[in-house]
Amino acid sequence: MSRSRAPVTACPACGGSEGRRLETVDHLNGEPFTVVICATCGRGRTTPVPADLSRHYPTEYYGEGGIRFNPAVEALVHWARSARARAVVRAHPAPGTVLDVGCGRGLMLAELAARGWQAVGVEATEAASEHARKVLGLEVKVGDLVECRLPARAFDVVTLFHVLEHLTDPDATLEEVRRLVAPDGRLLVEVPNLGSLQADLGGGGWFHLDAPRHLHHFDRPALLAALGRAGFEPLRVATHSFEMGYFGMAQSLLNRAAGRPNILYAMLKNRAARPAGSSWAESAKTAALLLPAGLASVPLEAAAAAFGRGGVLRVVARPR
Repeated sequence: MSRSRAPVTACPACGGSEGRRLETVDHLNGEPFTVVICATCGRGRTTPVPADLSRHYPTEYYGEGGIRFNPAVEALVHWARSARARAVVRAHPAPGTVLDVGCGRGLMLAELAARGWQAVGVEATEAASEHARKVLGLEVKVGDLVECRLPARAFDVVTLFHVLEHLTDPDATLEEVRRLVAPDGRLLVEVPNLGSLQADLGGGGWFHLDAPRHLHHFDRPALLAALGRAGFEPLRVATHSFEMGYFGMAQSLLNRAAGRPNILYAMLKNRAARPAGSSWAESAKTAALLLPAGLASVPLEAAAAAFGRGGVLRVVARPR
């Protein structure tokens, strides 16, 4: 059955008109969505925006205590957060003040605090920030960044790792970050790369599309344009990611062949975070295709990243 074509307003970023569309579904419940890509600036928007976004972040999305995955994958998550902390240190070698917007469990902030940084986090809800606050003892502000009213020019580094795409107004958040970062400070922002090879191969089944939790979608020109409007100058741009690039390619290839999306991702989660709905046939098909998809993903993603088309965009920028 074909979907009705939803009307779309002009691009909020540049006022441009609608370009191509990607039809996709919420991998948790199968609800259909459309990603509309601006013909002028290249930014994508998920439509329609749900009236109640909270229902698309159910308990299983976070997992019990914020722990989503089985122990082996959780060990990789801790390694990845350590890698993010090292990226902060490379951007600003001397310990200073760091603000992590969307800090989650606070794993990266805890490592930076242990290195002598004054670490502050922002998280959307009390539940999402509980581990960082109560277990790690970190300072975490709860709510929207703009509404937190943090002091101007107070932070040597501000980080947004896979946060910008979730926000209803990413441009307003970047403007607020510009107010918060010190004159000689740094911004680290990382988002899925809509201009990646895996996005092209995956189409509406691209793993990192994740509608409707991802409301905005950026390729390199769209992200750099947003940073420029907010008053930032890019220093480094990279698209290679050990953390999310290779898995994103493998899962996107599997999504093209296995029916229900993100079955492998669900299989890696612990019981409390695993969504219901995958049939034994779909799971068996994913298992059968896992080895060829995994083997293909490594050279494909490595080659894509070498040409600036890896699955994840990371930008280090400074205020102009």
